[in-house]
Amino acid sequence: MGRALLDLVWAVRFLTDQMVRRGVMFAVCAVFLSMPAENFLTELGDDLMETRAWLAENDCDADCRSLAVQSLMLLDKNLKTQLQIPDMET
Repeated sequence: MGRALLDLVWAVRFLTDQMVRRGVMFAVCAVFLSMPAENFLTELGDDLMETRAWLAENDCDADCRSLAVQSLMLLDKNLKTQLQIPDMET
C-alpha cells in the first residue's frame, strides 16, 4: 500500500503549487514512517537513489524543506534497520 501511495505522489512531485508539494512530502513521510523496515528495500530498491536525490533538492517553501529533511531521516533510519548498521551517534 505504501508503494501505491508513493507511485501516486511521484507523478505530481514537481507541480508548482506549494500546497501540492507539501501534500506530497507529507505522504512520503507517512509512508517512510509506517512501512516496515523488512519491506523497505524490496518496495523502494529500484527508486531509492532517485528518491534520495529528489528529497535532497532545495525547495523554495520552508515547510517542504522541513518535511524533506524529516523524510530523509526516516529513510536513513529504515535503511539502517534493514541493513543492520549500528547507530554511530553513541
